[in-house]
Amino acid sequence: MRNNKTNMPSHFNVDERATLLALLDHGRQSLMPYDGAWKADWLLSDVTAPIWPLRTSESRFVNGAWRRVRVLHWRATLPDGSLLTDPENSYILGIAQRATFLVRFLSGFGIDSSLALEQWAARMKTLCQWLFLNEALFAPRTHAFSRVNTGAINDFFSSYISGGKSRLLQLPERCLRYFYEKALGREVQLSTDQRLFQIPPADTEAITAWLESENFYTRKNSSRDWNQRYIDRGLLADCLSCGWQEMKSDRMNSFLRQFEPELVQASSQLLLPINGFNTEYPGHWIRDIDTVFRTPVSFTHASAMLSTWKDLFRLKRHLPDALPPTEHIDLSAPKYMVAHKSSPVKHTPWVPLKTALQYTTEALRLLVTVGDVIVDFYIEALRAFSGLGLFNEQRDSSSVRRVKRDSRNDWIRRSVPDQLSELRISGWTTVFAAHSRNVHHLLRTAPALSDILQVLVGGVVVLIGITKPSRGSELRSLRRDCVRLVEGDGYWIEHKNRKANANDHLLNTSKPIPAVTARAISLLGRLGDALCELFSDNDSYAQESLFYLPTFRVTGTPNPRVLDSMAFIDCLDAFCDYVALPSDSHGRRWYVRPHELRKSFLITFFWCFKYSSLDAARWVAGHSSAEHVYAYIEANFPGEELPQIEAEYAAKQLRDWSSEEQSGEEENLDLLYSAVCDHFQVSNISLIGESELEDWLVIAFSKGIYRIEPYEMHSRDNLVKTVIAFRVNEVVEDGS
Repeated sequence: MRNNKTNMPSHFNVDERATLLALLDHGRQSLMPYDGAWKADWLLSDVTAPIWPLRTSESRFVNGAWRRVRVLHWRATLPDGSLLTDPENSYILGIAQRATFLVRFLSGFGIDSSLALEQWAARMKTLCQWLFLNEALFAPRTHAFSRVNTGAINDFFSSYISGGKSRLLQLPERCLRYFYEKALGREVQLSTDQRLFQIPPADTEAITAWLESENFYTRKNSSRDWNQRYIDRGLLADCLSCGWQEMKSDRMNSFLRQFEPELVQASSQLLLPINGFNTEYPGHWIRDIDTVFRTPVSFTHASAMLSTWKDLFRLKRHLPDALPPTEHIDLSAPKYMVAHKSSPVKHTPWVPLKTALQYTTEALRLLVTVGDVIVDFYIEALRAFSGLGLFNEQRDSSSVRRVKRDSRNDWIRRSVPDQLSELRISGWTTVFAAHSRNVHHLLRTAPALSDILQVLVGGVVVLIGITKPSRGSELRSLRRDCVRLVEGDGYWIEHKNRKANANDHLLNTSKPIPAVTARAISLLGRLGDALCELFSDNDSYAQESLFYLPTFRVTGTPNPRVLDSMAFIDCLDAFCDYVALPSDSHGRRWYVRPHELRKSFLITFFWCFKYSSLDAARWVAGHSSAEHVYAYIEANFPGEELPQIEAEYAAKQLRDWSSEEQSGEEENLDLLYSAVCDHFQVSNISLIGESELEDWLVIAFSKGIYRIEPYEMHSRDNLVKTVIAFRVNEVVEDGS
């Protein structure tokens, strides 16, 4: 360190010298084994605790306790029946916990948020389960990862990529062995993965009968006998010594569907969720059974798993006895498998334009015609019930609760404003509390006041998402004061950019929104203010949150809270069922999600304004790169529409470039110009007919002879400019 000080550049000031010394010290520390206290401000427990409370930007210390923390559970069922947190597994658990701590604590691993850490830890637990599945080889209780070699990792990725975690942990095989032994009294012959999903009908019937006799079948909400029965995943997991979470994966569900006749009868093609669905119809994202078991793991998940192995081996000097000599580990085969054998990344689907317009229209209608009246009436009802003592109290008997319930419903029916008469509000008690098959019909024809408020909230989310592209977590974190009016410039919304995350600290950004969206946001803000006033919540985060709203679908006190992700989605689903668009040929309805609305905005924006809008679309969406926006466009434009748009754009740029004496800003436009002229054997583009030029460009873009590729140029003051580049590939033309 003394040499660092004496060799310091003479022109450095005090601050620059201190910064350089800190960087040098950080570099020196990164090359040495970690010998710190295993404490960090983001970890609110001891590193050896079985449950880690992780602090986030939304965490608050209220009344002596941390609230809104992310919880990381280290409990995991291992193939030998023990738990990762059992005392006999303390060594391997300690290695897993310290590795997880280090990838967040040390720089260079890219784990800079609690969510990323939780996901990394989940993959680490999978690695531990795999070690115990092969306990004879690895002896993880005493050797942790030190016996892992290149061949073992190759086997790991071969299984994982072909069938995910269920194939890696051999869950279908273990399940079938158990079924055949118990139901048929013999061993099962497993030759290929295909056989796992094509059990002979006679064997299936025998296994189903045995499952019935052993009470393996259950149903969601046993009092509603129209819900189909399914195999109790928790009971089966206990029999197989695995976690129930692993038994609920799509791949395991597709395997077990062979033994769930009621669900097969409901749909022989779709992989209906085992616990049913709260919506009127299955969602559009429900896949067919055949696709689920045939599709390899996605590139995203496979590459994340590969990164976890890489991260683990980088920790060799910090955990020397727990890891193998890294110079003997060759990851070239796993890299190849991830790149070539995983399934391609599928972008979030674009909400069909007609569907998006219908939902937007209904959201606008609700907001403009009755939105204010619904919120005012709800606040009035809260104040009346509070003043009259009509909310349930813990000491109330069932008869008192019944009287209060009837009084609340009577008050609502007597007090409904004339402006809401067409909604036919039936009372205060939610229609979803009734044991009825027709709850969604009642939602549309005789909703409770809280039900129609939930529908309104869903409509507000649709309006925000369709007019200002936002991620779901960005919407949920909006504050009540997030909107500001700039004189002469309209309304702007301030929110946290979830992709600009540094150690759980998010950057704020502002984007323009229409006046009607600002009105919708102010409506929720007014409701939140009233709830804070009536229920005296002293949580500062709740007092600021836009989505501090009632707990919906309850019969009594609304117990307001900041909506979590599931409650947020419930509002969107209620809105979609209220609008009641027709289902598709498979009986599915499109239930919109924030990320779908976000991408629909971007694609529609591009459709209207073409390539000149790419930079604006990137900025509005909060993307760092226009390439991401263009990836959505390429993945979602049907058929030949994108080549047609590319051809129209290229033709205009070529003619402008020719007439304006080669002043176009697009990269490689001169190469494209020369290539087109060579193809038509002319010296000037003006000699080519307009339709003839566009027809050829459509063919060329469709075949990949020409491509459009956006990229960014960054200035020193952090300004970003999107540049459109033309790529001309050397393709032997076939005369077309």
